[in-house]
Amino acid sequence: MINFQKTKLIQNYDLRITILNPKSKIVNLKFYSGLPRSGGFYNKMTSFTKLFSPFKIGSLDIKNRMVMSPMETHLCDKEGYVTDEIIAYYKERALGGVGYITVENTSVDPVGRVNDGMLCIHDDKFIPGFKKLTDSIHAVGGKIVLQLSHAGKEA
Repeated sequence: MINFQKTKLIQNYDLRITILNPKSKIVNLKFYSGLPRSGGFYNKMTSFTKLFSPFKIGSLDIKNRMVMSPMETHLCDKEGYVTDEIIAYYKERALGGVGYITVENTSVDPVGRVNDGMLCIHDDKFIPGFKKLTDSIHAVGGKIVLQLSHAGKEA
């Protein structure tokens, strides 16, 4: 189970991973601002050395192996533009330690849009918002990709 949690001590999101180990003990690992701190029954990070090691996908260098899958947030505006709110949402995940972020499903055609909460990129007018989003993630060391989507004949 992976979840993000806002704390009072640290002004960004903490990533907490709960793992059931082979001896049936629950292991809780806490990561603050991308820095591992052990908790629960597990006090050494030696079993997770690959998780924090950098890797490459083609020519793309990624700081660690933590990947965020796409999840629709409905934080864009009604027309599908990137907003400051959506930029803050993804930036918090990058600050929390996620190395590779896949941005939610984004419409490639206005007819193929699922709902008003879906990002759009079917016109050049959307590029400045995505540029601002990309720059904010890159500024904190993260990498970002976009999930392109069309709802098909049901749209």
